Amino acid sequence: MLLGRLDDCLELISSKYIANQRLHHVLPIEIIVNTIEKLIVSGERDRPSSAISLPIVYDIYARHISNNYDAERSYAYEDFLTLKGIERPSQIKAILNELDIEKVIYFLRYICVEPVMHRSRAFTRSIEITEERIAVCRILIELDPAHQEDYENEIREIVQQLTIQKRIQQIEQSKIYIDTTSLRAAADKKLRESFNRYISFRKEGLDEQLLLIKRVLDQINSKKQQALIFLDFPENEMEDVFNNLIKDLRDEFVSSPEHGLDKYLSVRIRHGTLSGELRKPLETYNLITQRDHKTEKYKPNEYWGSRLTNASGLINKKIAERLAQFSAEFDQFVKYILSDWVQIKKEPKGKGLFDFSLTDADLKELSINVTPDTTFEQFLEGVFELFNSKLENSLKTIRAAIDTEAKETVNRMLTSLRNDLEHYASGSYGTSYTDLTDLSNSILAARTGMQNALNRVADWFKLSKSDLNEPFYAEEAVEISRDTLIRISSERFNVITATVNDENRLSLPGRHLSNLVDIFINVFQNIIKHSDTEDAPLGEVTITYQKDIVRFRIENAVERAVASRAAKSKIRAIKDAMEKSAHSRLVTSEGGTGFHKIRRIIYDDFKDASPILDFGFINNSRFFVDFSIRIERLYS
Repeated sequence: MLLGRLDDCLELISSKYIANQRLHHVLPIEIIVNTIEKLIVSGERDRPSSAISLPIVYDIYARHISNNYDAERSYAYEDFLTLKGIERPSQIKAILNELDIEKVIYFLRYICVEPVMHRSRAFTRSIEITEERIAVCRILIELDPAHQEDYENEIREIVQQLTIQKRIQQIEQSKIYIDTTSLRAAADKKLRESFNRYISFRKEGLDEQLLLIKRVLDQINSKKQQALIFLDFPENEMEDVFNNLIKDLRDEFVSSPEHGLDKYLSVRIRHGTLSGELRKPLETYNLITQRDHKTEKYKPNEYWGSRLTNASGLINKKIAERLAQFSAEFDQFVKYILSDWVQIKKEPKGKGLFDFSLTDADLKELSINVTPDTTFEQFLEGVFELFNSKLENSLKTIRAAIDTEAKETVNRMLTSLRNDLEHYASGSYGTSYTDLTDLSNSILAARTGMQNALNRVADWFKLSKSDLNEPFYAEEAVEISRDTLIRISSERFNVITATVNDENRLSLPGRHLSNLVDIFINVFQNIIKHSDTEDAPLGEVTITYQKDIVRFRIENAVERAVASRAAKSKIRAIKDAMEKSAHSRLVTSEGGTGFHKIRRIIYDDFKDASPILDFGFINNSRFFVDFSIRIERLYS
């Protein structure tokens, strides 16, 4: 009967299930789905014509039996829309009189969801799918008022998630940041006097050679001749004052712990972020493990070790060793990127693709453009123009390195891994053939994931043009930080947030969003890395709005062994260093604690000369971080 009356069976099963979902265990769902697939594969017939019931039955199968026909569910969804002459489910309102309303409600509620619609050719961008889901929920409010609250809640959650995703994108685009306002203020305070002394030299008539050089270069430019003239300045105080001015400005621009470029490279890229982003695709497919800090060896790959049960002991050992070798090689390459690429080079032979070395030509060009009538502000404008040009060139260089050398290196490493594993499995060691299809496919999938991850990382290296002026709530910063870490970390992690004195809740200026997210990411990374609990780490965030401050307290459970004497001693040492203001020197140390960075952010970015920050263990079973932001500092 199933073979001859598939359409009737589909209609009956879908109707009975919608009327009473508890009947799924007595309905022949698995039999009919498997029968349909066998007939389609054998070419005996196309998909049944009972279009809306087919995706419903596939969905019932996915809910109660298996997800191995999820792709076919998407095809059935699209076949139904095509049959009815529409492209998107939100267009279904025009044909409601042709359909069973109960089945339409089921179809819209459970099948027209983002994972199913993602395969549709009607959408070219993920945002279109999200917006379509909102439109579907609005139709459901009309068709199914009994569940109106559910649909309205879903719309709110989607809109909230869209807002968070937009904020994350803005933050991703602000990793390379130059705080020009603070730079100009610092330069005015530290260097205006030196500049005025230099100008006084020029006004006393010590600039004849410079004027001569300027006239020569102007003639060359006017005739559009290609030439590079290297002329030596007289060794005098005027030259020394000027060159030192430029070098001091350069150091302020790139190295200042308050607002220099290297501060943002350290906090937003080098401090675990780059490693997490690049490791994520490999962790997703279980190809990489963490290094055991006690033994300095990489932990065994338990995932593949438990799945390759058909492999001999020798082959399992070979595979385990090769995966550990791959883990070490990959981490070493990431370390190379951090130590040799994402560094600032001040001398021609130094390491780093951020090249801020100053050539004689740079210094001469700058000095020629300064006259006795040049103001300090005009001088700064010219110098910063040179530095910004160097920065743009450096960013272009590092993006090119990622697009070529990094991609080629990662591809080569994954290809070598796959080839070696296939060699082990081929029986070359006197063992029988071992089927490594799943592992091989995982390597291929990880290769695609790595290319996408490298593309995302390359996009980090663009000068921030993001507009972060839109106000935000502190709770949003927590959610953004959580979602960012979940995306780049393979570790399970969650956060719960409580708000105290909600009636005093206030929105914060958008320019501080990245800074607050930087703090939370530091804290949450510390929780993931050090809690050592059996269950997934949980950060408990309490936000308290008081009269003059917004206070943040984050607590998490830790294993008692974590609260060791050595750990407590380290915390005391960190606090002592902060008391002695050693944090200025330690802020760019990637191998150390993030607490120095947190204090530095509060001190510099929130302009708080007396940062409120505390952290430590509670009864050897919990860890806390407590910091506050002064409200007046947020708006100054």
